[in-house]
Amino acid sequence: MLIVRSNKINIEALFKLVILLGFAFFFSMIIATGKALLYVNPRIIPYVKFGIAALVVIALFYIPDVLKPQRKANIGIYLFFLIPLVSAFVIQAKPLDTKSIALGDVNLSQQAGTGINVNNASNAAAADTDSTWQAQDTSIPLTQEQPDDDVYSSQLKLDGDTIVMDDNNFVKWLQELYDNKQKYQGKKIQVIGFVLKGKELSKNEFYPARLMMACCTADLQPVGLLCRYKNAPELKQDSWVKVEGTIKIIDYKGEQTAIIIADNVSNAQKPEYDYVYPY
Repeated sequence: MLIVRSNKINIEALFKLVILLGFAFFFSMIIATGKALLYVNPRIIPYVKFGIAALVVIALFYIPDVLKPQRKANIGIYLFFLIPLVSAFVIQAKPLDTKSIALGDVNLSQQAGTGINVNNASNAAAADTDSTWQAQDTSIPLTQEQPDDDVYSSQLKLDGDTIVMDDNNFVKWLQELYDNKQKYQGKKIQVIGFVLKGKELSKNEFYPARLMMACCTADLQPVGLLCRYKNAPELKQDSWVKVEGTIKIIDYKGEQTAIIIADNVSNAQKPEYDYVYPY
């Protein structure tokens, strides 16, 4: 869109100023309200803050240009920035769930350690089978680097004789239970997660799962331990539950695997933080 007329202000410079400050304000707002965690891993927040500062500094350089008269103004290109900016303010951010993620066919694989693997139908046949689900992109590690022996053991503590998985240690416990499964045979466990069922699971099996974010919402994947519970068919998909049970090491399709034998499953409130993180 080309506007040809004599203006007392530089329309293009004004558009640039509004766009830069608009995005800076939006990013500041979601950080202040905590909604930034719906978009990115907490470790990304410092970089977002740096980006905000950079946007403001760049915007300051355009302020003098706004007062410089301009005869021709091509504002059409700025609509590509204004539309997503307006949409960011209008469309309210909300946590994702399994209905928002293309899960495809559920396959249980042990390609990189622990967690839930939900592959698309096109590559489902290539996956090996196990009782823990792993992230679809197995190049994304559950930890930044492979831990030394007993690293997690030294960081994780039992509550009495019970493993308590929470927001801060959920993925760490998954890794620990994979690396040192025999150590926890017969231990009690408590975990809160949403009910996740798959076609390959038996009627008495489900996952008390959480969504794991390695970097941003684009890589969200469900992770959790397989759970066996006699009343599993009565549990509603995606409902939040608290599972209390016992760790049992079983031979699951040729692999020694830690699962939960549930003694009790009760309704639970959704955790304050929607996602868990690998580090």
